[in-house]
Amino acid sequence: MKVSVTKRHITSAKRSEGRLTPIEVAVMDLDCFAEINLLASSPSGYSLEVDGSRVKLPRSVQTALEVWEIQGDMKPVSFDLPIEDPFLSSEDLLLDNFDEGLDLGYGFGYA
Repeated sequence: MKVSVTKRHITSAKRSEGRLTPIEVAVMDLDCFAEINLLASSPSGYSLEVDGSRVKLPRSVQTALEVWEIQGDMKPVSFDLPIEDPFLSSEDLLLDNFDEGLDLGYGFGYA
């Protein structure tokens, strides 16, 4: 899933008075996850917890977050968030059930 942190996300994060980072604002803007938490750990850098799944952020994003922590500003950045689309899996299940119905002769009324 592609995430783009824009100037709008950076401005919104500044207005949050330290509660959110631009990365969190950008992922929230995708509007397909219920819970989003940015986790910082010194040996492995930053990771993002999205709906219970922990994903390590790319090094370029970690560097941008370090600059954010020090300077309170960040340049726009884009990255791939390696999380499967939650709607894709439910569509796959629906198609599998439809295909099974055709195999059993319950399709479009054909005998």
